[in-house]
Amino acid sequence: MATATRARAGLRCRMLCLTLLWVLPQPALAQVLERPATGTAPVVTVIDDFETGVNDWWPPAHTGNLAGVLRDAEGRPAAWRDHDRSLENPRSGRTGALRLSFQWDPAIRFTEPAPGGAASHLVRLHLPPEKANTPSRRFGPGQALEVLVHGDGSGNRFRIVVRDGNAELEGSPWITVHWTGWRRIIWDLDRGPVIGWVNGDGVLDGQHFHFDSILVTRDEAGTARQGTLYFDDLRVIAASGVAAQAETPAPVRGGDGAEPAREISERQALQGVPQPGAALEPRDAPWPDEVREPRDATDHADTPVLPPRWRRGRVESGRPRRHDGCRHGHGVCRGRRAATAAPEASATMHTTAAG
Repeated sequence: MATATRARAGLRCRMLCLTLLWVLPQPALAQVLERPATGTAPVVTVIDDFETGVNDWWPPAHTGNLAGVLRDAEGRPAAWRDHDRSLENPRSGRTGALRLSFQWDPAIRFTEPAPGGAASHLVRLHLPPEKANTPSRRFGPGQALEVLVHGDGSGNRFRIVVRDGNAELEGSPWITVHWTGWRRIIWDLDRGPVIGWVNGDGVLDGQHFHFDSILVTRDEAGTARQGTLYFDDLRVIAASGVAAQAETPAPVRGGDGAEPAREISERQALQGVPQPGAALEPRDAPWPDEVREPRDATDHADTPVLPPRWRRGRVESGRPRRHDGCRHGHGVCRGRRAATAAPEASATMHTTAAG
């Protein structure tokens, strides 16, 4: 009798569990989706289509978060954003996009970005609140963020960060750029893990959110030393349009997402990406707009100033070196003075200065 009673109780328990699994909503399989660039979904609002320029976005050097990139002899970082019209959007046929180019410093040891904001390698594309936190650009729960990303296959990673109703910074998992060409990236705000950043707690609180930034970092599993990414059609879409396309999620890292390690050589040749040194002293192209163009008149009073002892350091390693009175700051004069005694050293210094 006791055995039969226990069996009936066990059967009832299993039936109850099955009923709950059927009735209760299931957890989402993924938060970030990667789709062909030509796909569409109901658009709620456009944050930026990048057709008229990128001056609403702070240059990476002005955010206070830039870390782990090469710098030239004057301390200018090898990380910039500018407006690009060389690529056609496969969905709209338009050509305006935000281009982000960067070169990592190989002498700096990589560490995974910390939730509190510390990072060995980080580039931040920031849309300030006066531009992002406006009625026409706000969004909230039940919606999704969408952006077209032209990848370079470099293995670098990026993530999207928003400010929630409590003004806390909450981000998507890291997305590895394993593709080349245009891809459509979707972050469904109601699904999967949310990763807190700086003051964030991993929860999207409140009803009124606004866009904050795109973060880019390396990947310890293997990343090229430089990269060029293009962003277009940053907008808010209806979650109903996401659910209809929820297929295989994009490879992500961070939170509950995981991706198998991929071996990508740091010497991988990237089409259209300048070699180390070329982007720091361009001869055939204008300087990045944050260096020389007066049209970006935003007052960035909190821009970090590079310590003077580093401003004329070696571009290759990021470490300072003595110049022994060389007024040019590149060691060529010292090499000429030492040419008689050590011609090999002179040739090496000249090659280093030329990049």
